[in-house]
Amino acid sequence: MTLMESSVRRSPCGQVADVLHWPQSPPSPSPPRVVVLFVPGNPGLPQYYIPFLEAVQRALSPSSCAVYALGHLGHSAAAPRIWTGNAVVGLRGQVEDKVSFVDELEQQWAFGREGGAKLVVIGHSIGSWVICEVSPTIQSQGGVALGRRALID
Repeated sequence: MTLMESSVRRSPCGQVADVLHWPQSPPSPSPPRVVVLFVPGNPGLPQYYIPFLEAVQRALSPSSCAVYALGHLGHSAAAPRIWTGNAVVGLRGQVEDKVSFVDELEQQWAFGREGGAKLVVIGHSIGSWVICEVSPTIQSQGGVALGRRALID
């Protein structure tokens, strides 16, 4: 089983969000064929979805798949518990943060380019809405957006 890596991402406004990452396993010099980005529902903590995300990677093959889960800004356990003067991030700010993260992933994994990975985005609840708002960015980077459809098993 691939070991999960956990980190905290800081936005320009000073708010933080949790990032969970399951790299392809075993490590390979070639990029994964598929990169999955998951955006959680409320309360914005990706840790609630660890068993689900591990199952996604197993189903897609750990040797050819990397999984990322990006929490919502200000919803991290690492976020300050007292007012520090940092602005509260609304929905538009959450969308902009996810667009920025997709841009960073695109730089790393070359989505839509020869030899690059394919990006798959998954969201739960408000995370699905955020992904729909991010989809124009995904399309501009050579990805395919499914629109506002839900796939239910």
